[in-house]
Amino acid sequence: MLPVWLRAVEAQSTDSLDLTVACFDDHSTDGTPDLLRDAGVTVLSEPAWRSPLSDVEAVEHCWSREAYAHMARMRNRLAEHAAGTGCDFVLTLDSDVILADDQIGRLLEGVRPGEVVAPLVNVARRRHHIAWNYLFWVADNLAVRPPPEGWLPFDGRYQVGVVCAAYLIPADRMVRWEAHRQGEDAGWSANARHAGLRVLVDTRELARHVAHRRVLA
Repeated sequence: MLPVWLRAVEAQSTDSLDLTVACFDDHSTDGTPDLLRDAGVTVLSEPAWRSPLSDVEAVEHCWSREAYAHMARMRNRLAEHAAGTGCDFVLTLDSDVILADDQIGRLLEGVRPGEVVAPLVNVARRRHHIAWNYLFWVADNLAVRPPPEGWLPFDGRYQVGVVCAAYLIPADRMVRWEAHRQGEDAGWSANARHAGLRVLVDTRELARHVAHRRVLA
């Protein structure tokens, strides 16, 4: 899986895009850090941290608030690293999401100050329809996905409440991830909303989520 992810990331580099890649390794024992470093990736880790995810949680994605807090801590550590590089944008990208060629460049086109832009990612398949990676706030601390007939058209950029899996953030408007009952991305999106950021999904830009056994690849 990871070599495919790396090839997709490497395919983003163009003359106009200066790309630096960093990953957080959460106590892997399968040679992941060496594979990443051999590919020129900066690998961050915190030996003192211990993942609260059980084997069942890791496989089924039935995560606890404690697990989401751990994920938020790792994402915040990566954001702190990115801030030290002087970059203009930060793309947070799950390691099971495969970008299309040159997708970062297209997401950057026309982006305005204070905007966060996400590609469309198929995060789950539920019965007879695919669930995409965006939700809408219906209460101060609750977001929902629309019903199957309510998904956005595949023709542009639309403001949403919550995005997950992959999204491009202006580095000078970074906010923190935190635990939320709907995941650390919901915690980040809530903070982004309170900070006045506009969270958008580009429904023309499809990135593939391939790792989950119930997800359409």
